[in-house]
Amino acid sequence: MLLRPMVPLADPPAVDLTGKPVLMLSGAVDPIVPAENAGRLAAARADVEHHVLLNGHGLTQADVSLAKTWISLRSASGRAQAYA
Repeated sequence: MLLRPMVPLADPPAVDLTGKPVLMLSGAVDPIVPAENAGRLAAARADVEHHVLLNGHGLTQADVSLAKTWISLRSASGRAQAYA
């Protein structure tokens, strides 16, 4: 889970994140981290669920709600797979 994700390296190492579930929450008017940074993780082939919220760099209740739902869904599917 990445909240207002930054890319701190100009030339990050290549990684293969194929199929890794990632939730990214960006702010539409974030003055520090542009929402376009999300594309870099998607390029590593992660299973990215990206939401751009109508706010800046600060976190809001919407971030908490989305994160909670995302975790709950993954926990429930993990339990279902364990019993399959």
